[in-house]
Amino acid sequence: MIELAPYSPFYEAATLRRIDAFWGFHSGLVGREAEDSPAAEDLRRWTDDGHTLLVILEDGADVGFVHLQRSGPIVMELADIFVDE
Repeated sequence: MIELAPYSPFYEAATLRRIDAFWGFHSGLVGREAEDSPAAEDLRRWTDDGHTLLVILEDGADVGFVHLQRSGPIVMELADIFVDE
């Protein structure tokens, strides 16, 4: 079963690793070397006002994240998504 759960510090270590992997994957898509990933700063921003960070759970195990960002008074957009292989 796949579920989305609100991010909590319980998931911090795994989420930081996934943010690093997320940026590494992006750099490969555009043919550049991965730059230093500011994963901790991204995590802070993605859990701040105007953002929602959700953890993707498969059968209770965390396997990824979904980052939503407010783009209007009543609109949230899907900004980033990452799922383990």
